[in-house]
Amino acid sequence: QDVPVAVVVTESESESDTVEASFIPQEIPVEFIPASETAAPSEKVTAAATELETFLTPNETAPEAVNTLPVQETTQESIAESASETDLSVQKAAYRTVLETILKSHAFQNERFEALNDSDIAENVFALYDVDSDGTEELIIRWSNTNSASVTGVIYGCDNEGNVYRELQTTPYMRFYSNGIIEADAVHNSALAGKDFWAYTLYQYDSSSQTYQSAGYVDAWDKTVFEEDNSESQETFPDYADISHSGMVYFICRSSEEMASEFSDPLDITEYQVWHTSFIGGASEVNLPFQKFTQENIAEIK
Repeated sequence: QDVPVAVVVTESESESDTVEASFIPQEIPVEFIPASETAAPSEKVTAAATELETFLTPNETAPEAVNTLPVQETTQESIAESASETDLSVQKAAYRTVLETILKSHAFQNERFEALNDSDIAENVFALYDVDSDGTEELIIRWSNTNSASVTGVIYGCDNEGNVYRELQTTPYMRFYSNGIIEADAVHNSALAGKDFWAYTLYQYDSSSQTYQSAGYVDAWDKTVFEEDNSESQETFPDYADISHSGMVYFICRSSEEMASEFSDPLDITEYQVWHTSFIGGASEVNLPFQKFTQENIAEIK
């Protein structure tokens, strides 16, 4: 039977609000019989047989025993499975409430995002998927059909009690890998990267904090953007770093302090690939089941 679920959205002054959901199991009354009133099994059988004989005529016989279905035993596995289904119901109810709130107010927790007057909210998308490989689904939102200042990508997690928390907030231009790694392209590309590369941030999931942490912001310099013989340019391509002569060098900023400073350590493409492979490994890119941001699709979350 479905367990009744109550979902409550609470407002808080903290950095991230919490969406809470709880369930109240129905109480089943149990009647306890004192030990003094119970009879031994053999006594019960004898009494039942005597009572039945008093209602039968000499030509009648007792009805044959009817085969009954075996009683299913309650095991730890079945209890765990039932609890898991209950948790899943609570989590989905909490996610549905988050989506309905966003659809109504265009607000993500404490932050409000404006939609263009001529934009269609339904062109934004959401998905339920276990992107961090922790065994439970996350709520992923791509809010991109708006002005560039308001675009955002959000990933929410939810515990067994229906408390929703934010795992990541970044740009909506995310790529997901089967090992939990996420790459999010920058809203605007740098002037040096050229047409074949787009700056991005690589995120790695931290299970201890249940959040995604930045492992590095990656940018690049395409040599063809500023040719060395271009006298009007003050930029000089770092040929000394382009050992492979690929015409590209890469920069990896591992902290906000590095991002605030000038790129000073260009890397050859082979060095960049070693760094990138250390996170991606043999993982493959995953296409999530995104749906349009409509009331009908939100109502389908059950």
